Amino acid sequence: YKALPEANEKGVVEVKLPSEFATLVTEGATAGLKLAIKNSFDFNAETLVPLADFTKFTALEIDGGSKTIANFSVATEGSVAALFPDVSGINVKNLKIAKASVDAGVGEAAYAGALIGRSYGKIVLTNVDVEESIIKGTNKVGGLVGFVAENSINVNKCNVTNTLIETHDVAGESGLAGGLIGYIGCQNDLHTAKSSIETCTVKESTLTFINSTDAVNRANSEFIGGVGGDADDELVIKKATIEKNIFTQTGVTEYERFHELIGGLRGEFKVTVDGKKLYTEPEDEDPETT
Repeated sequence: YKALPEANEKGVVEVKLPSEFATLVTEGATAGLKLAIKNSFDFNAETLVPLADFTKFTALEIDGGSKTIANFSVATEGSVAALFPDVSGINVKNLKIAKASVDAGVGEAAYAGALIGRSYGKIVLTNVDVEESIIKGTNKVGGLVGFVAENSINVNKCNVTNTLIETHDVAGESGLAGGLIGYIGCQNDLHTAKSSIETCTVKESTLTFINSTDAVNRANSEFIGGVGGDADDELVIKKATIEKNIFTQTGVTEYERFHELIGGLRGEFKVTVDGKKLYTEPEDEDPETT
């Protein structure tokens, strides 16, 4: 792959070649990198091996310039898979991912998303779309993002369209999965995590989720697979749309699919949808049986 070019006079790295973008995802970048994508890239079904090291993707800013990253494949054997598997803080805007194939395989840590597999820092996504793609994994699988492990996520005007999101069947493994995001954990000992999702859609997609017969930690929905966290952690959803999807879940689960937007809840997470508070678990409740 071709090395990333030097930053311009404004401190922005301009990526014009698919080989330069491939270098970013396979080798990482210096903390705080600002990057602008200047052309659409078609990888012609090339298999990429993105770097799964969150220390190499810290405070990364990407302006997609309304360009498309298309026709790439990412596959692992039971570990996190995505264009950016592990990140520690990322801000992405105006980008489309199309005709991607992402498969994290089978395993407890087989998290998967088209853009991000797992995050340990703040995520901000604006005008990011996923189209005509296939996203598969075992645990915490989402069309756009798999697992928000720490801190928070803010998503605005993002869409998943005409995409297959699927979980592998593994007895005993958890398997939270959703059309947009697999699981928002947001556990953070330093401060309260406040996440928001506004004006986002999951449409014309096929969502095939398997609830294991012996694992209570499996839950799913067409939008977010599940949420959980510490007291005062918060998720606010405004103008979420799910339409024309094929939604299939098999097996059984101990979690009630109480709302079509959220598949499972754990901890004391506060969820608000269009101004209405949906759920706050009592402090003395056992999250593994609720």
